[in-house]
Amino acid sequence: LDALGDAYEGVLTPYRGYVHAPYSLSLARKNVSQTAGSPSIASAAQKYLEVSQKMGFKGVVFHVDHCPDLEQAKINLRQNLDALLPFANGLTNGLTNVRCPILLENSCGDGNRFMSTPEEMAQVCSEYPAHSVQVCLDICHAHGAGYDPMEYISSMCFGNGKDGYKVQYHERIGLIHFNGAIKPRGCHADGH
Repeated sequence: LDALGDAYEGVLTPYRGYVHAPYSLSLARKNVSQTAGSPSIASAAQKYLEVSQKMGFKGVVFHVDHCPDLEQAKINLRQNLDALLPFANGLTNGLTNVRCPILLENSCGDGNRFMSTPEEMAQVCSEYPAHSVQVCLDICHAHGAGYDPMEYISSMCFGNGKDGYKVQYHERIGLIHFNGAIKPRGCHADGH
């Protein structure tokens, strides 16, 4: 990835697209190597952010699901975000004026249903600067989690969350994946 970033530094700047990190690079996983000889979650995610900044992309989308223990997933996500925040802000690689936000993709709720509600997405994002951590709203995932996509967006923008938590984080929606769903609404399964 380093060689790719160096070779194409600034080349894609006029196009300003997004990068989608691999499915296996979930920020809800523990920050350790997932297989022998591979980098830790935060190290691998850091590389995606650095290279994406060099190439002029607008942000990097990361999955936040597939950790069987809900409480551990919450801890892992915050630890990984804390480790990555300086890289999203461009403060560690000399690109101090280049931001490449982390976009957390909503989950369809399979497994433990972590990060599948608009309230949870908004609450986690609200703990970090808006220019650093945003939401990638996947329409199929919202459908799988049991939401009409427009209801999900409305909840992010105008709704009241659980325990009276006011959800007004429309500025946190950095990207929307408009895609279809082949599985029934509320099935808690990914069905692109």
